[in-house]
Amino acid sequence: MILDIQNLSCGYNGKPVLREISFSVQSGEIVGIIGPNGSGKTTLLRALTKILKPDQGQIFWDRNEINKMKFRELAQKVAVVSQNPALDLNLTVEDFVLFGRFPHRRHFQFLEGQRDKEIAEKAMELTGVLKIRERMLGNLSGGERKLALLARALCQEPEFLLLDEPTAHLDITHQVEILDLVRRLNRREGMGVILVLHDLNYASEYCDRLVLLHGGRLYRLGPPEEVLTYQIIEEVYRTTVVVRSNPISGRPFIFLVSEEEKRGKRSSPAKKRT
Repeated sequence: MILDIQNLSCGYNGKPVLREISFSVQSGEIVGIIGPNGSGKTTLLRALTKILKPDQGQIFWDRNEINKMKFRELAQKVAVVSQNPALDLNLTVEDFVLFGRFPHRRHFQFLEGQRDKEIAEKAMELTGVLKIRERMLGNLSGGERKLALLARALCQEPEFLLLDEPTAHLDITHQVEILDLVRRLNRREGMGVILVLHDLNYASEYCDRLVLLHGGRLYRLGPPEEVLTYQIIEEVYRTTVVVRSNPISGRPFIFLVSEEEKRGKRSSPAKKRT
């Protein structure tokens, strides 16, 4: 396994957010972290990247206890794509992506070497931003910026990717583009991936296993078929849903049920349900 979380509890200012979380992630897996707002998804990512110190329990990356790892050492193994990072919009895409080489620089190395540039070029090619390498970040669309962020993460040559809501604020074309790219990287490069996602249908379609958090605790862990049942979703999210199999992939697909449908009437004419 690459990641092993044992009895993790942590929070802010003495107030616990996560309580007694335990699970492991194998090399080459895509694991989705899901749950309602306030369930602890982003807090978990902060703990996994040493930003937040556990109040109790341990986190191991490749059998190394996280609190004994230097940030530089951790960044050589794990790359993070945050949801709303602070960006210098006056940087070119290429210069921004090259920042991913910092964890690998030698002491007193101030300029990128030829190998650094080759790795950055490969990362930009994989993510489709090579053709816009000279454009400023401030002139990019939201989808292009997400791809540039992913390219910078790949430039770290990580064993593992952590992505916090990678599809947020994107249209459906860019959402699918990002998730398809992540899955290609996972399948071709063997890179482990943890995705924090709000969209349960994306989590179902792209993840091998799901970690469902609720009230700061691990509520369910398993493949989408075991976690995304209508009973579990209604218990956790407090909303009525219908779950059916995607006719193409066979994965669970969640349909919302509006208040009017639950009452058996609509304010406008509608086709009969089949």
